[in-house]
Amino acid sequence: MNPGATVRPAAPADQARLAAWFQAAFEHLKTSSADPWFEGAVKPPEASSAHVAQALADGSLLLVAELDGTPAGFLHGRLERPYVAESPIPKIGHVSLVWVEPALRGRGVAQAMIAAAEAWFRERGIGWVQLSYQPANREAAGTWPALGFEVFRVHARKRL
Repeated sequence: MNPGATVRPAAPADQARLAAWFQAAFEHLKTSSADPWFEGAVKPPEASSAHVAQALADGSLLLVAELDGTPAGFLHGRLERPYVAESPIPKIGHVSLVWVEPALRGRGVAQAMIAAAEAWFRERGIGWVQLSYQPANREAAGTWPALGFEVFRVHARKRL
């Protein structure tokens, strides 16, 4: 982990920056993945602002990272049931979105945020954390396995 990467819980004062990062993450996913679900998709800035406001209000995991004092990115996560409804595991940690400023990637920011998220989940008695990524997103496809995440389920689709 980069000793210059620090992570803290998001605060209401972070809302504008977080909304801009949510927008940037959406645009990155749209352009980096060739995912047909994004074809023609538009996310208005006010939708990102509302998403951030909701996350700040509902107790979701929302972290902000800084690298040597420079705002570097965020992580959004939550507690949810596993996809197998009958599982005896009551809740898992789900990392729903991670964004690191492009100029600051490869410097331990995502690693620091994942470590903080894992600590947050452990404090709540959670024993499993999951996330999803698109294989076409090369940054994600390299980052998550390097941080110990293993593929456990594959989604498939077919255009009709």
